[in-house]
Amino acid sequence: MSEDTPEAIPPKSIGRQIGTSANSSVSFLDELQILVRNVAGETKREMSMRTDGRKEGNVDIDRTETEERIRISGRILEPLDRDTKTADENQFASSLATALSKTMGIPIYALPKPKEDGLFPDIWLQTPEEKIGVEVTHLDQTTIEVLNTAQQYSSETTTEQIARAAIVAIQHKQKIDPAEAAKTYLLLISPYPIREAMQPPIQQHIAAVGPTNRYKETWIASLHEPPFQVQ
Repeated sequence: MSEDTPEAIPPKSIGRQIGTSANSSVSFLDELQILVRNVAGETKREMSMRTDGRKEGNVDIDRTETEERIRISGRILEPLDRDTKTADENQFASSLATALSKTMGIPIYALPKPKEDGLFPDIWLQTPEEKIGVEVTHLDQTTIEVLNTAQQYSSETTTEQIARAAIVAIQHKQKIDPAEAAKTYLLLISPYPIREAMQPPIQQHIAAVGPTNRYKETWIASLHEPPFQVQ
């Protein structure tokens, strides 16, 4: 086997782990993560297929050619409505709470939101001493619009394009009292997984632009991938 020939390794993932080969097939799938490395140990392919039961999101990072290619896709599994929005806010706020707990070294948990109320902030986190607000918005509005219209999406993107979408999302949320924003987290949620390898370039692109942002901190959360801070 030459150094350029990739070989599959067992996946490390949250949820179900399924090994695949060129001759295998999978008839039912709810969670899947695949890493493909060459004999030199270089990761040439990263794929995540995630679902929360309401929608499915996938990302495929291909480094087999000179330039990295990132393909995203997804589909709706259940009709999207106001209850879906509330479920998303609860789910992603919980993942943010877990990340902040690890970062700050204190127990933090999301206070479940029973239904959409249109109030600011969208959801609350509870710490041992106080409640902290979280305002939630979509990271990639273009993809969400396609998903809502066509019930599915499939496109190629880059970390820079994802960062640009995040900057637009941040800018759209600045019409708020600066004093309120200063004590509130802004959470950008993605319908497709954003793998850890994608996160530093996104952070760097956003930092290079330095969009005006009045919020305490801004984080990105995606389907079953660790949330990460961008501002």
